Amino acid sequence: MAIRIQIPTPLRPYAGHATSVEVEASTVGEALSALAGHHLAVSKHVAGGRTTARVSVLERNERVEELARMLAGERVTETTRRQARELLAAPAAKA
Repeated sequence: MAIRIQIPTPLRPYAGHATSVEVEASTVGEALSALAGHHLAVSKHVAGGRTTARVSVLERNERVEELARMLAGERVTETTRRQARELLAAPAAKA
């Protein structure tokens, strides 16, 4: 079932001013795990002499692009996109 989680007002600027996020879960523990599974991107913006930080939750295609950018640097290629898709598809190792 979908659960909507409210984002506290002080944290909203870091979440693109979203007031809530929706996750699929049936318990509080599952909801927290679903939130922990999100891929976040942090960016910095300078405007009017002020620097602000923004945290965005990335969707599937955005995750591929961000991971490819981290692998390749400035020049993302189809090869680095393929590698990023492979990394995202790989099962996580158990600790």
